[in-house]
Amino acid sequence: LVANKFDLLPKSTKPQKVLDWLLREAEKYSFPVLSTHIISSKKGYFIDELVNVIDLARNDRDVYFLGVANVGKSSLINAILKRFSGRVDDLISESMIPGTTLNEIKIDFFDDGKYLIDTPGLINEKDTLNQILPLSYKKILPKNEIKPLTFQIFNDNVLFLGGLAYLKIKTLEKISIITYTSNELYIHRAKLENLDKLLKEQLGYLLTPPSPDEIKNIKYAKKIINFDGVNKKTIWFSSFGFVSVIGKCQIEVNYIDKTDLYITNAM
Repeated sequence: LVANKFDLLPKSTKPQKVLDWLLREAEKYSFPVLSTHIISSKKGYFIDELVNVIDLARNDRDVYFLGVANVGKSSLINAILKRFSGRVDDLISESMIPGTTLNEIKIDFFDDGKYLIDTPGLINEKDTLNQILPLSYKKILPKNEIKPLTFQIFNDNVLFLGGLAYLKIKTLEKISIITYTSNELYIHRAKLENLDKLLKEQLGYLLTPPSPDEIKNIKYAKKIINFDGVNKKTIWFSSFGFVSVIGKCQIEVNYIDKTDLYITNAM
């Protein structure tokens, strides 16, 4: 199990903390793995360790890279080739558009004649990227280190994650919400009394993405979540980020219909 794009998390993030969280999540879903790795194909973090384990575990077999679109399978293979074969240019094209890799790509890599094999990205139908146009991808998919934003939230506050989601908060005390999204995604806090006006006048403009061309097709689903304030929790949105909640509250999460939403213990 390989978690790519570690370079997007804040520099203060400890790899072991992320690794422990991944192991807990895999266990929660009864997902057995031989080993778990955190890497960055962009920065080259921990590539050597990963390749060493791959070579030990493959038992003279080909090695397939599998995963949903945009996790960075092609960029990981390119990073491995640059590190171990001395290549300077990318061998495999990379793109944020799902479906760029259309067929298996076999690369002769191992001394015994076996291959690294890139595969087409699996399409998650509940991915946010499937509900919007590619023009918005650049604002949704982070390219550089995420700068977390911390908000002190009071009762009847609303927090907008662009127009991709908004959180309506009920609380008896001040709480904190920390957002982890692309630095280009506009985060906006408002009072509940201004919600309808903002959705009517600013969705697709101040609250973007989605773009004005996309809002006519956007519908929101909602989920009400109670936080006990004892354990720090995280709300995950498919493909565009997560928010951590610190404090006792009730949050009504409105998010794009037909996309995924997860609640976990904080990383």
